[in-house]
Amino acid sequence: MSSLLGWFAFRSFIRIMKGNVLKHQQDMIRSYILVVSAINLRILSFVFVSLFTWSGEHMYTTIAILSWLPFLLFYEVYVYFQTKK
Repeated sequence: MSSLLGWFAFRSFIRIMKGNVLKHQQDMIRSYILVVSAINLRILSFVFVSLFTWSGEHMYTTIAILSWLPFLLFYEVYVYFQTKK
């Protein structure tokens, strides 16, 4: 995930240097979603430990994916429909 964050931040920098403000903003929002996923990871860890009795490795893998993937997919769908207008 950190390599994905680095990629979006780097691409955002390149895009703003080229003057493409809209794409820069979109990439910065993607970076923000990945940064906030650390907070989501802690919240989901608390919820999952309280509700489920999974083993540690399976639960952590599931929580790690759920902390960022749904939010990033939702944003990608949002961007897709905004550009279709």
